Amino acid sequence: MAIPFEHKKFSYELTHDEIGELPEIYTFMKEYFGEKPYFSCTRETLSNRSVEHYHMHFIPGALQGKFLRKMLEGQGFPIHEDLPL
Repeated sequence: MAIPFEHKKFSYELTHDEIGELPEIYTFMKEYFGEKPYFSCTRETLSNRSVEHYHMHFIPGALQGKFLRKMLEGQGFPIHEDLPL
C-alpha cells in the first residue's frame, strides 16, 4: 500500500510534487515484484473506512474476471453481463 505523507482524502488533493513522485512509486513496485504478476488499484470511496484517506494498493497475483466482477458488485456496481475469465 502507498499513501501520501500528508493526509489526503482524494487524488485530486495531491500536489504537483506528490503526483510527480508516482513514477518513482511504480518503478519501486515493479522492481519489488520483479517478474511476479501484481496489480494496483486506487480506492477513493468514503464508505467502510475507519479513517477517510487516499491510498493505492499493490497486490500480488493476477486480477481475473471473476474476482473483478465480485469486487465491483461488492462496491455497488450493477453487473448485467458475464466478464471473461
